[in-house]
Amino acid sequence: MGYGHSQSEETRAKISAARKGIPITDKQRLARMGHYVSPEACAKMSVAQMGHFVSPEMRMKISVAVWRGGTQVWTRKSKAKRRMLGFVPMNQPFDGCEAHHINQSDIIYIPSELHRSISHNQWTGRGMEQINALATAWLTSELTQ
Repeated sequence: MGYGHSQSEETRAKISAARKGIPITDKQRLARMGHYVSPEACAKMSVAQMGHFVSPEMRMKISVAVWRGGTQVWTRKSKAKRRMLGFVPMNQPFDGCEAHHINQSDIIYIPSELHRSISHNQWTGRGMEQINALATAWLTSELTQ
């Protein structure tokens, strides 16, 4: 059925009569939004795939292409990056604070809300000027009190 074509009243009545009494389930709702495969079609596809195996060589190629190191590797990389930063505190820690690196070695303990108020990245420099200005202003106001 193409665009601009509508079904006749007779066809619409037949479809309506056929659908009477069938509750709308989540599966039917999803079928209306996208492609739905009937159980019979699933069975046919299953039979067609039986006996079809991926060779160990192909399985290895797929595995190498998809694998990104897993959580252990990601965690190690993340922590290694942080080990490159120094840790020279300019003030004392307090409840509800986070350490903010104003450069590669010095940190200022600032309130968590302030630290998370501006998105920043030590490695790319994005947002560092703004967060450093806020952190130093907060530190000087704390020291003067």
